[in-house]
Amino acid sequence: MNTLRRQSTKPISSDKFGAAAVASAVILKVAVQTDGQQPLLYEFNQKQPLVAIIRDVCSKWALTHPDKYCFQHSDTKEFITEKTRHQLKNGALLRIAELPKITVKEVIARIGAKDDHDVVATLGTLSQSLAEPERLQEFISLDGVQVLTSQILKLSRLIEESLPSTLQFLDKVVVQTQGWSSLTEQFIKYIINLAFESARCGEAAFALLESGLSRSSAFVQVVTSSVTIAQLQALFSRTEASQDSKVAALTFTTTLLNKCTSTQRHELLSEVHKRHIPELIQKTIVAKANANELSSQLSAFQGVCLLYASKKIYTPYDRNNKTHQSFLLSFMMACQASMGRIRPVGIGSLSASSELSEEFPDVDTSRMGLLKAEPAEEFEEVPGGLLALECLAHFALNWSDECDQHFVSNLSRTAVQQCPFVRVGFATIRILADVLGLGEQAHTLAGLAASSPHLKSFYTSRTYFEDLFSVTMQLFNKTWREMGALAVDVDKVAAVVKRQLSLVLKQDLPDLTAVKAGLMEMNYSKISSVIEEEKSRVDDATSQSRPAKELASRIRPTVVELVKSQRLNVLQAGGFFPNWKEKEKKKSSMWYCRLHPNHMVLHWAECETVGNTPVPYDQLTNKILLSDVRELLIGKDCPHVKSSSKKPGALSNSAFALMYNNDEYLGFLTEDERVFASWVDGLRGLLKQNMNEPSFVRDVDMILEMELKIRLLAVENAQIPEQSPPIPADPEDMDFHYKSENDFPP
Repeated sequence: MNTLRRQSTKPISSDKFGAAAVASAVILKVAVQTDGQQPLLYEFNQKQPLVAIIRDVCSKWALTHPDKYCFQHSDTKEFITEKTRHQLKNGALLRIAELPKITVKEVIARIGAKDDHDVVATLGTLSQSLAEPERLQEFISLDGVQVLTSQILKLSRLIEESLPSTLQFLDKVVVQTQGWSSLTEQFIKYIINLAFESARCGEAAFALLESGLSRSSAFVQVVTSSVTIAQLQALFSRTEASQDSKVAALTFTTTLLNKCTSTQRHELLSEVHKRHIPELIQKTIVAKANANELSSQLSAFQGVCLLYASKKIYTPYDRNNKTHQSFLLSFMMACQASMGRIRPVGIGSLSASSELSEEFPDVDTSRMGLLKAEPAEEFEEVPGGLLALECLAHFALNWSDECDQHFVSNLSRTAVQQCPFVRVGFATIRILADVLGLGEQAHTLAGLAASSPHLKSFYTSRTYFEDLFSVTMQLFNKTWREMGALAVDVDKVAAVVKRQLSLVLKQDLPDLTAVKAGLMEMNYSKISSVIEEEKSRVDDATSQSRPAKELASRIRPTVVELVKSQRLNVLQAGGFFPNWKEKEKKKSSMWYCRLHPNHMVLHWAECETVGNTPVPYDQLTNKILLSDVRELLIGKDCPHVKSSSKKPGALSNSAFALMYNNDEYLGFLTEDERVFASWVDGLRGLLKQNMNEPSFVRDVDMILEMELKIRLLAVENAQIPEQSPPIPADPEDMDFHYKSENDFPP
């Protein structure tokens, strides 16, 4: 094992501590090593130029040509320059290495050598030879990429085995140095051909193409003009293509659709659906892999295919646009057909020069749910706009039976009960935008991948968004009927429909037919039960958290006192009770008892009739001091129950008695359980006993739960931490500054 050899230096001598500290900051103790030499401990003087220090170290090892060397961190491989030398610290481990420029020149020379075998050997070690960013930058600046790409084109057959690692190195070079301009159009087309034709290099080639699409607009132009959807169809259909290559091709396709222009995207998406690319992805990638592992790629692909919908949500209707006019005319005529007036006209049968009438006198606009005077004005509203018009036209033209059913349902409803067709269409667009993660935040690929859930059903329809819109419109009409909604309840019904759609789509059903069946089964009563269960679970989880329990323990004494005061109020209001006597019937059939406001005396007397108002205290001739009460008896232990001709069990839950003085008692009978519980609880409270009747516990728990919910409204749907935040320390002084009116700007 090599050992450190200390370089002899003169010790720092100073009588002052401050001078020694400055000197130690200038002189650093570092270890230096190089290949084939014994490491040494060196005192690195920060005031000396790096060239002088390198020359000094090379002389100790007898290394010639010190101008070829530089310092490099042994662990991070980062080169040390005059700009970065101040970052050095005591104890750093350095090594003497060749200057990046010299190493790169040698590598480029070996790549461009005439001996093909030497070239192949060099390409196999590129990633190890040029691993540092400084060397990669030198590789770009010395035209290394041009030399490398020309050799790849020339020796593609000889270097087939090392070509994947070479492409990975090339990807690393151009990504880190932004050297995409170094790749020629000829080489890019070669990589495209390699991606679709080579089983060995497909994954690396697609990764390089995807990196270029993400970072270079010129790269996008070459790729979009060279790649066809037919090539992707062939690749996804090819059984011998590896799973990794197909996944890389999926990522490449997503990036291509995202980076191309709107016109190109529209053409490519039409071709994607025409050639059943989503279905192929489902069969050849999703079905053979763990969907969870590919969720990011699948969500991004799905999202970019729905990107057109995301942008159209905020595109208003343009009265001067012939395409928009065609959609509006077709929609209005299809609605007329649904109302039994004219036969619908398809969008394709309309010429671009068709003149659009601004008025449709044969259309019952009230039945269509139009709020504006002109239909065109209705679709100028965003969000919704053009997308709402296109989706409603798709529903009316391609789902005509279901559209007819919507208008038929409205025939049996009054004007205020009708489900407004167009307004519901706008609400459905907003529902789909929320559920599918579309909208302003989804205009980028990253936003779509993060917000759009992966759905198997997406891969089974060429017009997935429009068809899902049509299914949701049917659900809206069904839920509207079940809720008995009115025309002003569109938002309320929309909230329920959104929840229904979210729950069904979370099941990740295989196709739209299954999605429709699931939605039709999710009736209003079922979704209401689900919402209640989830709300109950959330409330339980919140109430069982430690902070909520602490809050409940603080509130409980106040709630107990509240319920106790309610019981005492019942006693103060008084009540009539059936009269009784052991041996003979009394003249009066009822007697009345009432608590004095001072909570110290019970007043009672016999009554001839039962009234609805409390009996005044001055008419109650008998009274019992609570201080004289010895015991409160319940049920069969009461003296008047024992002496009754009825079985004790029949009176055990409706009788109670107060024992006072020596052997005197006041017996109560009541058939009302609520009255029984209120009086027993109230008397126990007055006698300083535990108030443990089930009704008392139930009332306390109910009020406590309501109070907790009210206090926790501000943190609804928020995660309550188990530990409370730390209380900051007191300030050094209490000299606070209060801003006056003069401190604020005018």
